[in-house]
Amino acid sequence: MSQMPDETGIIVKSRVHPLALLLRLCKTTVTIDGNSFRESWGEHFFGTIPGTHEVRVSFNYLSEQIGNASITVEVHPRQVIRLCYQSPAVFSLMLTSKEGVITIED
Repeated sequence: MSQMPDETGIIVKSRVHPLALLLRLCKTTVTIDGNSFRESWGEHFFGTIPGTHEVRVSFNYLSEQIGNASITVEVHPRQVIRLCYQSPAVFSLMLTSKEGVITIED
């Protein structure tokens, strides 16, 4: 994936925890400021305007959105913010916390 140096936006890299490889069969949902995109796991660029943006990532498993994580980021003109989403470490119906983690990458 490549962007032009003058692009403004957010890259979201979504990763499946090694102990939850079955999740690779699911699609992620990336929501930026209320606009949702269904994507495969991996790295995706979303063009945005400069400003503050609310980013949410989750995935659908058995008709339920789980693994929710969110972050608010400030994007400046011609800046690309890189985010990394990690699915829950252990995935089962007995799991008490079904939340993922999203962080800003350097």
